Parts: sequence; structure tokens; C-alpha cells
Amino acid sequence: MKQLLRIGVVAFIIFSFLLGILFSQSTYLFAESKKNTSNKIYAAADSKQITAVKKKPKKIKRRRTVYDQQAQCVGKLLNLSEEQTDTLKVIYRELRKSRKLELTKYPNKQDKEYKKIAYEIEKNARANLFEKMKEIMSIENAKKAIVPLASFNPRWDGYVAILASFGLKRDIKSKVIRHTLEYAIKYEKGKRTTRKGSINHSSGKKYLDKKLMPLLTKEQYDEWNNFTKRRSNSKRKRK
Repeated sequence: MKQLLRIGVVAFIIFSFLLGILFSQSTYLFAESKKNTSNKIYAAADSKQITAVKKKPKKIKRRRTVYDQQAQCVGKLLNLSEEQTDTLKVIYRELRKSRKLELTKYPNKQDKEYKKIAYEIEKNARANLFEKMKEIMSIENAKKAIVPLASFNPRWDGYVAILASFGLKRDIKSKVIRHTLEYAIKYEKGKRTTRKGSINHSSGKKYLDKKLMPLLTKEQYDEWNNFTKRRSNSKRKRK
């Protein structure tokens, strides 16, 4: 009987020892598993942060913002009311959008017929813009507004876009956009006449450089200069 009791005690001790080892191993494995899971979570978070940093910056400005800036500047030049200016923004924005959609129907710009088609599209766009503007302003103001707004000048679009991207103070921004408007008016008049006061692309760039230099920081002016040079070079290559 005593012998059996001793065997039972020894068996119990061995069983308890083995159970302790098993429990310790399970605890270790659980801790390691939790640690690995945490590392994966942090790694995923770091990956998201890296991805966010590597994302390409947004374009300088959307077309809508550029068109609104142009219309806003024209409204201010003509002393339009806030309501008139807001309506002008909508009219101009929608017209630019519809004109672009019409032109995209004819992607082959090398086609001999393209110039004729583009001419008719722009002629109709100008007429539609003028008629709609007459509904919200005087004929005299509509005649003045049609000069820059119906120029559909891609350089003016680009100039407004780069300057609007600088985050300028409201008064400075108003001045620089106004100078681009002056450029657009002078250039458009220069396409139809060689009279005094008109400019071409080259003299227009010099005109804007002179006006903008006192209003921009060195970094902003350098960025402006690089941007306008790139546009000029790309135009030459297309020719």
C-alpha cells in the first residue's frame, strides 16, 4: 500500500512538472504571436505613411479654379456686382467646358479640316458667350469682357494657374492676376492689329516679368520664370 502511495506521489510530481513546462511554452508562444501581430500593425501603418509621402502632388490648379479666377478678375475690372461676377463665373466656366468637349471630338489636329472646324467652334463659342454676358451686364461691358475671356489663350490659363498655386495673400494675388489679365487683353488686341500698346508672346512675357518681380519672393519668381520658359520651349518644339 505504501509502495503504491509513493508511486502515485512520484507520478503526480512528474505530471505537475510536465504540465508546468507545457504551460510555460504556451505562454511564450502566445507572447511571440502577439508581438509579431503588433509588428505587422506598425509595419502596415509605416507603409501607409510612406505611401502617403510618395504620392504625387496635385496639379497646380484645376481648370475650374483658373476659369473662376479669370472671370473674377474681369468682373473686378468692370466693377460688376458680386452677383454679376458669380453669374459670369458660371457662364464662362460652362462655355470653356463645352468648347473643350467640342474640340475633343476632333483629336487629329494635323487634319486639314481641323483648323476650319476649330475656327467655327471658337466663333460659335464667342457668339454664345457674348449673348449670355449681355444678359447680366451692359453691352459696353460685354464688349470689353469678350476680349480676354473669348481669347481662349492657353498661356493665360497657365499663367493664372502657376500664380494661383503660390498661396499669395489676397491683395498680392489680386494684383498678379490683374497683370495677367492686362497681358491677355494686350495680346488679344495684338493679334488683330499692330497698334501701340499691343504685345506678342515674347514682349508679353517681358511685360509680366517686370510687373511680377516686385510682388513675388525670389523663390516664387524663379518658379514663375522656370514655368514660363518651359511653356515657351514646348511651344517651339511643337512648331
